[in-house]
Amino acid sequence: MDNRESNPEKLRRLSEHAAPEGAAMSSYRCYFLDVTDHTAADHFVECATDDLAQTRADELLADTEYPAMKLWMARASFARRSNIASV
Repeated sequence: MDNRESNPEKLRRLSEHAAPEGAAMSSYRCYFLDVTDHTAADHFVECATDDLAQTRADELLADTEYPAMKLWMARASFARRSNIASV
């Protein structure tokens, strides 16, 4: 997976996920799933809130060829995202 983040627009989006000054950031791991529902790649992100982490995960997933991802914080999976439209 290509983790290019030098694009000014992407850097602006990343800064939107930053914690306010003095606030703690949480670490998250995005696991990209292939069509067989197995982990194909992963990406580490830090965000101020779970909601911002889910938004960031959606952005990352949209920039990949993977159909889905799981978002983990510490040892707990708390969100699953999909590129596949609901039927």
